[in-house]
Amino acid sequence: MAAAFIHSLVQSGGLAPVVIEDATFPGGEFVYKETKRDYAASASLEKSIAKKDLEMKAAEYIDHIYTLYLDDPNKMGGRRQRFASGLLITTEEEMRKKELLLSTNEGRKPVTEEDIKELGAIELWPRLPYQAATLPSVKAATVQFASTGGFVSSIVLSLKILPTLRKYAKEHAAEGSPVTIISTCSTIDNVCTHYAPLVQGEKFLLGHPESDKYLEGLEPEETINFTGIFESAQKYIPPFKWIADYLEINKDKSESDEL
Repeated sequence: MAAAFIHSLVQSGGLAPVVIEDATFPGGEFVYKETKRDYAASASLEKSIAKKDLEMKAAEYIDHIYTLYLDDPNKMGGRRQRFASGLLITTEEEMRKKELLLSTNEGRKPVTEEDIKELGAIELWPRLPYQAATLPSVKAATVQFASTGGFVSSIVLSLKILPTLRKYAKEHAAEGSPVTIISTCSTIDNVCTHYAPLVQGEKFLLGHPESDKYLEGLEPEETINFTGIFESAQKYIPPFKWIADYLEINKDKSESDEL
């Protein structure tokens, strides 16, 4: 069991440092569904959109299907983590897909906040309406990281990649530019590219408040410190202790490399 877990951790990039580089987010028309749920659920929503609504093959997801993460998952519980998954249209030839997706909203029963909290993903995803927003092409801090799309990869994403990239973006983004992260993954090559826009960050909020203001507006009992829960789990569940040790080692290595 331990060997299998370590193998999964290695395949998910749990032992690798987060290497941040400068790049450009391509920009385009983003046609998406948004929800509030643990970020581990984003892969499921991506698949629902790509496979069911667009009839795409897994090999076509990369650079087309994206998820936009608005928050730091370590600061709030899963039912409060905001994300949007959808198709990023970058050519005029693809614009017909926008109309195709938006047309599926016709006759759709509106989703309530209670639905988002209580419904399972299989029931919720088809009921979420499509929306559209134009995302600019901007300078971004970028990370390419291994991903298997499984449970361990979701842990690495929430505990390692997103916090590290958000911290870097906060330190290097233009003054007043909110921090978000938008990612696209290859299920064939098992790698994801994560972009943190360093300018015009407000255009990536999709009309919502930035993360800190959003967090301030939550009721206290609805705010959960995921890091605290994870630290408690280390005392009783060995795999969580192993993850923490590996993440801490590589965090120190990443910081020393920056110096």
